[in-house]
Amino acid sequence: AEIFEVAFDALMAQLKDRDESVRCEVICGVQAFLAALAERSKAGDGACAGACAQVVNGKVARVAKGALKELSQRGGASRVKLGYIGLLRDLAQAPGVTLLPHASDLLKHVQGLINDPNLETNVKVEAFGLLQGLFHLSEENAYNTKALKELLSTLLTSAEQKSFKVSAAAFQTMHRALELIYRKWDSVYENVIVDIYDMAYAQVIQADIDQEVREEAIKSLGLLLSLFPSHLPGRSDKALVALYDRTVSESTRVPAVKTLAKIASSGQVDMSCIAERLEADLSSYLRKADHNLRVSALSALATLVETGRLAGDPEVLVKNVSGLISDADVPLASSSIHVLCSLMSMRGKQSVEVVVHHAQPMVLALIRSPLVQGTLAEPLQAFFSSLASLLTVKRCQELLALVEQIGAEPGAKQQVRKTAAKCIASVCQSSKGKGSKSADYAARSVEAASSGDGGDPGTVLALFCVAEIGRALDLAAIDGTSAVVLGCLESPSEGVRAAASYALGCLCSRSPDHYLPVVFEHTERKPKLGYLLLLSLKEVLASAGELTADHVSRVRDFLLLRCETDEEAMRIICAECLGHLVLLDPRNLVPELAQVCSSEVAERRECCVAAYRDAVNSDRIAGHEEVVLGRGVLEAFLSRMGDTVPRVRKASILLLNVLLHAHIGAVGPLLPTSLSLLHKCFEFDPNSLREVMLGPFKQIVDDLLVVRRAAFECALAAVNKCFDAISPEADAFLDLVISGATDHYDISKTSHLTLSDHYSMKMTCFGILSKLCEVCPAVCVKKASAILPPLYKTLIYKLKSDAVKQETERLEEVQNACMRCVKSLSRVPGMQDTEMFGKLMISFNRNEELLRKYRA
Repeated sequence: AEIFEVAFDALMAQLKDRDESVRCEVICGVQAFLAALAERSKAGDGACAGACAQVVNGKVARVAKGALKELSQRGGASRVKLGYIGLLRDLAQAPGVTLLPHASDLLKHVQGLINDPNLETNVKVEAFGLLQGLFHLSEENAYNTKALKELLSTLLTSAEQKSFKVSAAAFQTMHRALELIYRKWDSVYENVIVDIYDMAYAQVIQADIDQEVREEAIKSLGLLLSLFPSHLPGRSDKALVALYDRTVSESTRVPAVKTLAKIASSGQVDMSCIAERLEADLSSYLRKADHNLRVSALSALATLVETGRLAGDPEVLVKNVSGLISDADVPLASSSIHVLCSLMSMRGKQSVEVVVHHAQPMVLALIRSPLVQGTLAEPLQAFFSSLASLLTVKRCQELLALVEQIGAEPGAKQQVRKTAAKCIASVCQSSKGKGSKSADYAARSVEAASSGDGGDPGTVLALFCVAEIGRALDLAAIDGTSAVVLGCLESPSEGVRAAASYALGCLCSRSPDHYLPVVFEHTERKPKLGYLLLLSLKEVLASAGELTADHVSRVRDFLLLRCETDEEAMRIICAECLGHLVLLDPRNLVPELAQVCSSEVAERRECCVAAYRDAVNSDRIAGHEEVVLGRGVLEAFLSRMGDTVPRVRKASILLLNVLLHAHIGAVGPLLPTSLSLLHKCFEFDPNSLREVMLGPFKQIVDDLLVVRRAAFECALAAVNKCFDAISPEADAFLDLVISGATDHYDISKTSHLTLSDHYSMKMTCFGILSKLCEVCPAVCVKKASAILPPLYKTLIYKLKSDAVKQETERLEEVQNACMRCVKSLSRVPGMQDTEMFGKLMISFNRNEELLRKYRA
């Protein structure tokens, strides 16, 4: 903030320079400072952004005075005016900066610019953009009624100008102004609103007019009818007919359709004069090839259905909407299903037959798609729920049979069976006799799972049905449910085991009192099933379920006990479960997790750090940042980068990487200490090397390689996100990066188990070097003699003649990254003058392949 203030003051002092070019450059510099301020605020660095905003606020009066003086001059330089307009627009949008004391003067002078007949068109267009940026000050009552009325008159005059750019910009600004007037209505605006309507209507029906102006006029007419219908008596029918006529032309069809949908959504205008014709046309547009038109037409139809304005026969609508239900366009399919659900809700049993005839086959076909996941699963469930609530019991059973047939098809993907089960559960819960119907179906599913063959697709579907019904209904009273599901966990079929694990999690989330003890007890009795049972527990915690404080406490103790294992997969799933658990009660569990982080058991320390990383990377942290991201908590977890156990250090490094990307403001004060610990993780230790026998061959394994790789990846994030924290020790940091790009041992003897880590680390180091060329070029030139040799060694490295294709492709990828780094270095001022770079060029000239890659 101090550097910002000094530099900002220096720029402000140059704004009075007589040279126009100097003033323009100064304005660009100030805009760059404001962009940096916005970036800091967006990154979450509130303290620094607030201090910088305070500095800018202290200079706003000076900037505004200079801008007003420049804008009021007639015949001044256009580029200076453009510069000041852009600067004022950036000030209006800068976080924490206010132009409120100067709002009235700015509005007056900008209107003067717009009204100046001798001013260039591009300056006027930019002035309209500034006006839009100043509108947000109206929320603070910066403008009185008289000023806003004068503004509307100015915009009205500008919208009628011959210059289509000025006219279009005036319309765009007018849209914002009309929304503002609507929120602060006063009777003095009555006549101006009528005048704007007459002008917009004239522009819409005019034959020879610019396309962009016509589109903006269409939007204005729709906005007026949506916001001020009571102030435009007797004009709505004429305007609606004019807008409908615009749908005939392909050039204005999409904006006209969107505008009519907006008018319909307002619910204040009687559209009966065009309703039937509009519905027929919108339905026909759904068959057109133009994707934007189909989306707009579908949105308009959805609005008509939801507002109860659908006047015609729904069969045509359902037939055309059903044609869009396909996995070829998932968003459009989702919107189409939403329209059908709204239609069934509004029309009830009148719409059942046409929906069953036209839409049901398309929806059933969609279940078979592997693309049906989160985006489409919920609309599908809503469709079956709406349809089942209108069907008779017999027809519900027929619908269930059709979905069951799809879910039990041999060779179907696991996701297809799960989607079918979700649809079955929706039908059961919405059909007649909801509670008993769901319970009866669940009982039959339990029986089917117990009697089915171990690899039978019907068994998988039955388990998924138990899961989806059990998520909403307590099935603890159904005899044998626990035994059947637990028995399926030991099935030879992987699909059955996965479905059983998911089912147990869903059952437990609805009835934790009954099923949590089952999970705990079975884990003790069958340790080999531990991973599947932990997956069930993860499902419970991810959905939050109906867990009490006692449940949370028991699960915490269980997970901390289970994580003490040598199996990496078990530790990973335990950490994921703990991460979900922490977010259920962060105020109590986060401090407890920080205390466990000091445990003598390395496995516990690793799982706690990994769990905390998952927690801070979750969207569910919103609202709990103060507790979860407290300084003491962060210090406890980040201090594990100095742990003696490599995997704990790696977990803490990965945590810092997440914090740099997602919570830079919270971790900012701890960066000096954290980066110091991170730098120690870069260091190569010869004692970490060991020889292993892979068949008859001796190969080298570096036990700390995964730690160093994670450290360099974190360093790349730090260079991109917060280089100012690294810059005081840029020399030492660069030495460590060079060390990462260096081969400390013969990679021809490296184990294939770790070769990919070795290559990935080198590529990350090349990326860091490329970035350092931009942020600290002088240091890179100073270290040229140390940087270039390892790069050249990588470029000329050759694999053995018996190398497989994957190794060759991987090495080529590494060498390409290395060459990009060399090119970045070559662009650093002064680098090509160094002795080492000259030697590198001599070597390239002797090697045609390297020279070709360098020049490419």
